[in-house]
Amino acid sequence: MSHAPHTGAHTLTIEYLDAQGQVHRTEQLIGEHFTLRVQSEVLSVQASAQNPDGAEADNEATSEPKHIWQRIKPWLLALILFGIFALLHALDQWIEYSPDDAAKNLVTQSLGMIGVIALWAAFWALLGKIFAKHAHYWQHICLVLGAGIVLTVVMAVMHFFSFSLSWRMLGKMDLLISAAALCALAWAHLRLIVPSKRHLNLRLFMIVFTLSSVALLMWTNHRRQGTVLDRLHAPHLYRPALQFSSPTSSQDFFKQAQSLEAPLKARAQETEPGEDNIGDDE
Repeated sequence: MSHAPHTGAHTLTIEYLDAQGQVHRTEQLIGEHFTLRVQSEVLSVQASAQNPDGAEADNEATSEPKHIWQRIKPWLLALILFGIFALLHALDQWIEYSPDDAAKNLVTQSLGMIGVIALWAAFWALLGKIFAKHAHYWQHICLVLGAGIVLTVVMAVMHFFSFSLSWRMLGKMDLLISAAALCALAWAHLRLIVPSKRHLNLRLFMIVFTLSSVALLMWTNHRRQGTVLDRLHAPHLYRPALQFSSPTSSQDFFKQAQSLEAPLKARAQETEPGEDNIGDDE
């Protein structure tokens, strides 16, 4: 705010900056008294006033970032997260490497994954530009990479415990965990677009949507293969030295297998409406 010479009027200059810090547009208000009322979560206000001798003094009232990663530029944070995600993905591919899978091209897979991440973030940035007038492209990139890192670590831990502790259920729910993670990622993207006053409604909607999506997927699995989980068995195998639970003896194994014979025969004789039971006729 600067004083107009020889009058009681003051001039208030308001500068609107974009995400890169460039002046987007400028407004000037002339009057004697001004009341500035601002409501925002991330506010950076710079007020400049001129001293009586004509020198300009800057008074900056900024809110310091609470976390260290908030002080890092978004593109640099995205680069760091991409390096971590690339290392975790390479380690996961090395663990699950199969010499028989000759058709698997790691270069093509990596380039395809980079393209999917870029297009996914571009989609949410476009929505933000349309509805909220800001893109935040690098923030969306960071969200995708952060979700990929968390999901990769969670999946690896689940698969390891499924094998080492014989918790087979943990190795048969990859699609369910992925669906829940995808809904959580969509919620994080929407938080950058939806105004802060609607975050509570957004959170409630995403909770209901996530539970409904997971329940629908579980029902589909049960209708297709008789179990709410994704697979009938856990396909993740590691070195025998990492097996912490006591193994099952061959006699107990065959006894358990024999007990499944009668239920399997009963299910094989069941027919869906509209099907012909050829086995009964024979």
